[in-house]
Amino acid sequence: MKKAFIVLLAAAMISLSCACTKSDEPASAQSAASSSSSVQESAEDISSKADESYEQQSENRTESSVQVSEASKEEASVQESSSAEQSTVQTQNQSSSEGSAQQNSSREPAQQSSSAPESTAPVQQFSTVNENIQVTGVALDAERLELYAGGNYALKISIIPENASDRALNIEWSDDSVISVSSDGIITAKSAGNARITVSSLNGKKAVCDVTVMERPAVHISQEPQKEESSTVIQKPAEQSEESRQVSQIQQDEAVGYVGAEWFNDAVFVGDSVTLKLSYYAENGSLGNADFLCAGSLGWNNALWALNRSGNVHPTYYGRKYTVDEGVRASGKSKVFIMLGMNDIGLYGVDGAANAMITLTDRIKQKSPGVQIYIESVTPMLKSMQKKYLNNSTISRFNSRLREICSSRGYYFLDVASVMKDNNGDLEYENCSDPTAMGIHFTDTGCRKWVDYLKRHVSQ
Repeated sequence: MKKAFIVLLAAAMISLSCACTKSDEPASAQSAASSSSSVQESAEDISSKADESYEQQSENRTESSVQVSEASKEEASVQESSSAEQSTVQTQNQSSSEGSAQQNSSREPAQQSSSAPESTAPVQQFSTVNENIQVTGVALDAERLELYAGGNYALKISIIPENASDRALNIEWSDDSVISVSSDGIITAKSAGNARITVSSLNGKKAVCDVTVMERPAVHISQEPQKEESSTVIQKPAEQSEESRQVSQIQQDEAVGYVGAEWFNDAVFVGDSVTLKLSYYAENGSLGNADFLCAGSLGWNNALWALNRSGNVHPTYYGRKYTVDEGVRASGKSKVFIMLGMNDIGLYGVDGAANAMITLTDRIKQKSPGVQIYIESVTPMLKSMQKKYLNNSTISRFNSRLREICSSRGYYFLDVASVMKDNNGDLEYENCSDPTAMGIHFTDTGCRKWVDYLKRHVSQ
């Protein structure tokens, strides 16, 4: 009934407005005037007030008539004559009276509010106002989750409607020994068990998610493929190839100690499609429970893009996209290994890639102050796949810059490229999985060398 009442009243006001403004249709105006004596009386009062206002304005203009041009005087004379005629017939033609009032008000805006038609008041009473928009629901991107102990999941929480006024939420979980949840929805799986997460708004709208946490499968170190690779390093010198002797010498000179797969349980690897291949290889447990933040075409520069930027290539972590710095923070890991640059050198040059590297690592340290940063060198390409601006020479120069930056900023530098290249500094053919395509990705043999190098060169 309330909506219907407003619509009828608005229709009456529109009819009144049309009767008062269409000065070129006197027949309609007379019909409207005869239909309601109260409306006509109101119009007469308005016209009378308008005429009095105009007379007062005419007296005020007399004092400054000397400064008015001849054209202005003539226009004023015509307007005064028109106003006099309108006042003599105001009871016969309501529309003409209203037009006189509109002329006077347009010449003197300051008088408009005092002589405005009273019929406009109801419109102001029913004008649109800002109301408190209540929350009608809360939604989660998952109703049931299964996580391994030590894992994380970024729970996406949505408020319905999106423009709700009070967006405060309360997050509760049933068993603190099984999981914990941060204020921004990051679930941390602690130990095996079941727990329920309840997210509620202040007006009582709720959504729940049931979480099952499982113990991770045991990692069998004895089955790691890199053991076979390690055996080739300790072959008798007479049976070693030239490259094997170089690799052995590098490991003897630079290795700080061999660590087991469990050392990487608290690590997250960041990289492009090259590291993505390592993540597939590491499913055998050779890097323990390490996490991976990888995406094809990811680089130091586009990793700085905003999350909502069109065409971004940010990595996905447990079903949700993150910028690298936010992803490292969400992982909760204390060690981050980063191999980026292959997608930067050809576009931004060595300097452009190095400057972006400094910016991104600064962001990571800002979001995760206690994290240890390990920078991995960019690995070489097959000789036949080199480009004008992206080739093994520019890659080598970029790696030298990375080493310098790591030395000055206290990061660890890992020269993975040293075990991937041949005597000429090109990617060794047996390490390459795409020799006729891009010439940069690795076979399992290449991944075994990579993992073995990391285990021999990371800090204890």
